[in-house]
Amino acid sequence: MPVAAHAHSQPGLNYAINARVHMIHHGAHIDDEALEGITREELYFVPTLFVTSTDHVAKVPQPWTKERMEHAHPIHREGVRKAHKMGTKIALGTDGGPGDAMVELSELVDCGLSPMDAIVAGTRNTADALLILDRVGTLEPGKQADLLIIDKNPLEDIRVLQDRDNLAMVMARGEVQTTSDEMRAHLNTRLGGPPRRIVRVTLDQ
Repeated sequence: MPVAAHAHSQPGLNYAINARVHMIHHGAHIDDEALEGITREELYFVPTLFVTSTDHVAKVPQPWTKERMEHAHPIHREGVRKAHKMGTKIALGTDGGPGDAMVELSELVDCGLSPMDAIVAGTRNTADALLILDRVGTLEPGKQADLLIIDKNPLEDIRVLQDRDNLAMVMARGEVQTTSDEMRAHLNTRLGGPPRRIVRVTLDQ
């Protein structure tokens, strides 16, 4: 069973590393010793940069919490920059809610990851960290057809993923969950009913 540890600073980070957990979440005050340990033990670092992002911190009502987050903001991002340069395995998490993963991708890119590196962190790496890479996380024969189809190129600007108007289609397990009006015209509507469950994709055919 995959185990995630909530750890922002020492000595909690080293405790988690020594316990060989699968994922260490947050690390807002992560230091070089912890980064070296995570990398050496091939654990996953899930930085949840959304927690200390400028936009999120601005909405925090408690002044003491806001002050702590503002203080951690540059330390948190320097830790992720170092982790990326060291080749540390990075996965995606937010500690937020629906849609915040798209913000997290942008935060990762701001820390030096390429848009593709960030997308891999949010798909393949996260599935691997959760021990479910055998069925999700990449597009391969036999895996679930979980697809997010965008009508703009996130490799040119990762922030296009934050605008729902750019989402052309969402598929889960090969079934259409939602689609734009433009994409809807390409669906087989002879079966009647709403567009969901009309199209099914099996990658091993």
